[in-house]
Amino acid sequence: MSYSHVERAQVLAEALPYIQTYYGKTVVVKYGGNAMISEALRQAVISDIILLHLVGIRVVVVHGGGPEITDMLRKIGKTSRFVDGLRYTDEETMDIVQQVLCGKVNKNLVATLNRMGGKAIKGALSCPCRAIHLVSPNPNKAIRGCGPLSTPGFFDRLKGPLQGLIL
Repeated sequence: MSYSHVERAQVLAEALPYIQTYYGKTVVVKYGGNAMISEALRQAVISDIILLHLVGIRVVVVHGGGPEITDMLRKIGKTSRFVDGLRYTDEETMDIVQQVLCGKVNKNLVATLNRMGGKAIKGALSCPCRAIHLVSPNPNKAIRGCGPLSTPGFFDRLKGPLQGLIL
C-alpha cells in the first residue's frame, strides 16, 4: 500500500504527541509469532519498529514464534500441548523451542531489521544467553500427570554487562 506525502504528514502530525511523550524512553514490543506469518505484515511491523527508533524511542523487541515451533514439532511427530493458552514445554520440547527461536526466528528477525535500517543485536536475550536475564517460574497449578507448568516463566529483569548496551 502506498501513501501520499499528505497522508504521511497527517499520520506524523497525529503521532507527534506520542513521540514527544515516549522520546528517550524504552518501549517493549511483543512481536508474536502469528504476526510473522504474512510477509506484508512482517514488513509493516518491522518498518514501524524502525520508525520508533528513528524518532528517538528506544525499542526492545520480544518475539514469539509459536507457529514455527508448532510446525517443527509436527515435523518430528510431536504434538503441541497447551494449557490455559500456554504451551506446555517439557525438556524435549524446550530443545526444539530453543532451536527454532534462537536458530531460525531470531536470526531471521535480526537480519531483516538490520537490512531494513534498524540496529538489532542477534539473540541478545535469547536462549543460550540466559545468564543475562532472570525469569520467575510460572506459578500456575500443576497439570494432571505432568508436574508443574514451570518452563514458561515471567521476565523479571536484566543483569550483567549487556544491560546498558541493550537498553
